[in-house]
Amino acid sequence: MRKKEVGGFILIILGIFLLLFNLGYVNFNIFLSLLDLWPLFLIAIGVNIIFKNKRLITYISWIIIFIIIIVYGLLMPTNTTDEVQSETLTIEKLPDTSYGHLKLDIGASQLKIASTKDHLLEADLRGRPLDFRESYMNNRQRAVLDFQSRPFKISGIQRDRMYDSYTFKLNEDIIWDIDLDLGAVSCELNLEDLAVRKIDLDSGATDMTFILGKRHDLDFDINTGASDIKIILPPDVGLRVEMDSALSNSNLKDLNIVKRGDYYISPDYDRAEVTIHLDIDMGVGNIEFIYSE
Repeated sequence: MRKKEVGGFILIILGIFLLLFNLGYVNFNIFLSLLDLWPLFLIAIGVNIIFKNKRLITYISWIIIFIIIIVYGLLMPTNTTDEVQSETLTIEKLPDTSYGHLKLDIGASQLKIASTKDHLLEADLRGRPLDFRESYMNNRQRAVLDFQSRPFKISGIQRDRMYDSYTFKLNEDIIWDIDLDLGAVSCELNLEDLAVRKIDLDSGATDMTFILGKRHDLDFDINTGASDIKIILPPDVGLRVEMDSALSNSNLKDLNIVKRGDYYISPDYDRAEVTIHLDIDMGVGNIEFIYSE
């Protein structure tokens, strides 16, 4: 195929694509499909080299490849990165369930965790769909609820967006463990009415607010990068804080907290009915502790 013929053929195909796109018969997924199917062009070039003297075969090979691209684009999900999906999930609490384990592995998003009296979990998921798995252990005494972002894919809907928003409400009547593996997030955990015994948080750059309660002793491990953290505490809990954040600022020294070895400990720690242990490993940022009234 001559260079002029190749150039003319490509212009014709592109013109058809753009015309169908403007008329609304195809969507932008056809162009995104090129990111997945670009090796087909190498195949077409190879066919042209082998059958360089047979124009009919080269024409047919290019036509077949462009048909494959069109069909693939039409069969791709019609959602694009400009659309935000909305999904509400409700999980009923079983009579035998007294412990819950929430696992969240999500990317860039806005995250909120709060409480509910009605169900085991209520979730409002706005943005990229999450894969979800529900399982039970110890004769249904322990519920494990696992949410994960789907694997990154540049074409289609599975792309991180800062305006993804996820809200999870956990049942107040059971004891919770929470594992959070987060990307860059804006995070608010209101645990005031929840019985939480352990939180393990790993995150990137974050703006986080934690409202802690006193319904259960809590071990809270925070491992984060550049972050701005606000921790709101009940006034009568025993507090122990271990910090590894040389480049971060905190107001611990302004509180009525004493240094004991590697820890900062509140004066009433040994007499408190409920204790909170904070282990903070943080990069650059600010940590503010506030006692609620």
